[in-house]
Amino acid sequence: MTTSADQSDTYIRLAAKYAGQLSQSRDDLLHLSNLHQDFVNQCFAAIDASRARLQRAPTGEIFPHLVAQSLALDDKDRRLLMAAWLALFGYICIVDHELDQNGYLNGRTSIAASALLGWGVATLGRYAAGTPFADVFLDNVNRAFSGQYEDMQVRGDPGADRQLSDTDKNRAIVAAAAGFCAAARESDDRVIRSAEALLGPFQILDDLEDLQEDHGQDNITIFVRIVRDYISTAVPLSRNAMYGAIIRDSRTKAAVVRAAEGIDRALLLLDPNRDLALVDYIADLRDRTAGLIRVLDDYQREPAAIKEPEVMRQIEQLANGSS
Repeated sequence: MTTSADQSDTYIRLAAKYAGQLSQSRDDLLHLSNLHQDFVNQCFAAIDASRARLQRAPTGEIFPHLVAQSLALDDKDRRLLMAAWLALFGYICIVDHELDQNGYLNGRTSIAASALLGWGVATLGRYAAGTPFADVFLDNVNRAFSGQYEDMQVRGDPGADRQLSDTDKNRAIVAAAAGFCAAARESDDRVIRSAEALLGPFQILDDLEDLQEDHGQDNITIFVRIVRDYISTAVPLSRNAMYGAIIRDSRTKAAVVRAAEGIDRALLLLDPNRDLALVDYIADLRDRTAGLIRVLDDYQREPAAIKEPEVMRQIEQLANGSS
């Protein structure tokens, strides 16, 4: 759906700025974790598969580096924390891929995923333990597992309300932010609350990008539900037909407006003087979301085929910085 030419200048700049740290995190995971190299290789393969699909580093890989810019972290701590997050993110990518493709994890993959998860949680938890952030860390780890399980239970149910599970299943990033704040001995929780405010928006925008994939996997997101309301599933549907259906429906605009509201909340929680990298990224995401809302509003008030390419361009640009 996306091409490198469509990516926003802000995201290209951020990806280039943190390219060295992203590479360093991989080296550190291999050498600091003492995990079996096969487990680490499977972690990298899962993340690289996401990179190949998106044609860029996933937001889940780069976002913690933006968080770290807001904190006074010792370099050794920063590197260990980033390696721990990479292990968690690799676990997430492995589980998501295997469940989407097969509906289960085989024995070898399950062991690799469990090892990555265990080391990542243990490392972050070591920093959080005994600090004001310990309860936040534990609560978000627990809610992430519950949300992931709930998501598996309802993903094929067209009548299920998934707003809560869509938020909770992504709470690993909030848990990681709590570990980062604990390591930096932060005096407030603004970064944690901002990350939490982004959970819903990230999921909505991810579902918007993954419409065709989710439809094929019977993952009934709000956008898949709209497609199935408009078009018979008896015949294979093209990507253009799917997006042509959702851009006509008011529920699509309502979902994007809900994402925009969460993005605004996340931005307002930050300190412009201390959180420059996060503010830069989230402000760009806010602007692109507002752009999509404007063209959707214009198109839905006066539908015309000549307007569809601009709507699609806005969807593609928005997807580049949110998944």
